[in-house]
Amino acid sequence: MQEKLRTDDKHALLRGVIVRTGPGLYLARTVTGAREGEGGGPQGAGRDATWACRLRGKLRDRLEREQDAVYIGEEVLLRTLETRSEVVAGMMTSGTALIESLLPRRTVLFRLAPPPWPGTTLLKKTLAVNVDLVVAVVAAVAPPLKRGTIDRYLLLAAQADIESAVCINKIDQAAPDRRHMEKVQEIKSSLEKRGVRVVLTSAWTGEGVPELHASLRGKTSVFTGPSGVGKTSILKCMCPDLEAKVLAISEATNKGRHSTTYSSLIDIGGGYVADLPGLRAIGFWNLGEETVKSEFADIEEIAWDCQFSDCSHRGEPGCAVRDAIRAGELSEERLAHYRRVLEDAEKSRAGQDRNLRTGRKFRPASRRVDRMKLLEEALEDDEWV
Repeated sequence: MQEKLRTDDKHALLRGVIVRTGPGLYLARTVTGAREGEGGGPQGAGRDATWACRLRGKLRDRLEREQDAVYIGEEVLLRTLETRSEVVAGMMTSGTALIESLLPRRTVLFRLAPPPWPGTTLLKKTLAVNVDLVVAVVAAVAPPLKRGTIDRYLLLAAQADIESAVCINKIDQAAPDRRHMEKVQEIKSSLEKRGVRVVLTSAWTGEGVPELHASLRGKTSVFTGPSGVGKTSILKCMCPDLEAKVLAISEATNKGRHSTTYSSLIDIGGGYVADLPGLRAIGFWNLGEETVKSEFADIEEIAWDCQFSDCSHRGEPGCAVRDAIRAGELSEERLAHYRRVLEDAEKSRAGQDRNLRTGRKFRPASRRVDRMKLLEEALEDDEWV
């Protein structure tokens, strides 16, 4: 996946992948291939190394101008600076390096970001790049299992044109209660009817984890979902040697707490998974109406039989959608969520239109303010609703 680009000087350019990010932190993994004339040892067979990196000044300035940053999964060209073994952010590094440039991105997973300053308009927040599969991870019982939450994560993947799947974790907590299991099976069945792959897992017992692991091989995937659903616990089940912190659900709020405070790209053996901080709010950035309709194709298909082409499904005569609800073929909950998402999508497009008309995304800031630092801190803030 990575290769040495030039061998004629001590600090040759290397191709690497960003495997961990945090405030002012970039760790990149490189793989150097076998060198001509060397035997079969670690160097002759090829080896990987992790480097603590900083951005080249010109690259940093360009990213600031474009309100962009360096993300998990980013393919980069870097130049090694100093070789020394040192633990940085929990990972053993081989030395320091300078990120010279970013390579073109294949895919970009993004959402609406919190505004960096009061009064600013909408901003796109990138979560990960070069992703092949988005796995929406939810919990069977707590945090509460909600269809709408799953639909929103699937919409994020659809907007980015990335394959998606759903993992319902903590299935062991639902097993003792028939009502919980019926709800899980009902949601699983409805998603599978829409063509969505669903895996039931328990990081506690290991149930379903091998099946999920097999579906991740050969891909760069991302686990996304609310805090406390067990994303990191599943990864630890796949990789027992993984050093990561796990926190219990808050008894006061019945919601998850952030155990992942930075983003990491984890080697799970035959594939990579991006473990991101949990999202407590899912806002859409410039979401198209057609993307929404494609994810609610079951409603759109029924609506073809409505008497009026502009039927709002709120009580008009000859409404096929209302008939389907009365017949038990469609839930009122799903229709209500469809309406909410359409409204959110319209608001997201209206906000982006304002950005384009005014040409302003930020207030003028004092020269003494480190604007890039403020931007990075805002992009890390997942508490925003």
